Amino acid sequence: MTQFSSSNQSTGLIDGITQAAEHAQASAQAFAQHTQAEAASTLLTLIHDVGPKLNRMADQLGSLSHQGAKSVASGSRYLSDHAHHAADSTVGYIRKEPATAVLLAAGVGALLVAAWVAVTRARSSR
Repeated sequence: MTQFSSSNQSTGLIDGITQAAEHAQASAQAFAQHTQAEAASTLLTLIHDVGPKLNRMADQLGSLSHQGAKSVASGSRYLSDHAHHAADSTVGYIRKEPATAVLLAAGVGALLVAAWVAVTRARSSR
């Protein structure tokens, strides 16, 4: 082999490698662009499909929140009405039966004191 033919072979080999590298780079760029376009398309489809569903969910949550607030207000009103009724009934009973009311109050007080003493003794004995 002569130096000229080995130089031609080297140049041919280098040219082939260069072309292969350029082709690989072009293929990689085309693949990246295709993948990016596919990802963008998928994202747009997802936004298109999910957006209305998220809006419906937000509306439903708002409705549930409103219903919950109404239920709490109604329950509060119910408890307030019953508490007033119980207070009125208690006052009425005390006016009709003052001696019995005092004895009942003393008995309930004694039970509460006994329960308190029992609980504090149980805690202190631990």
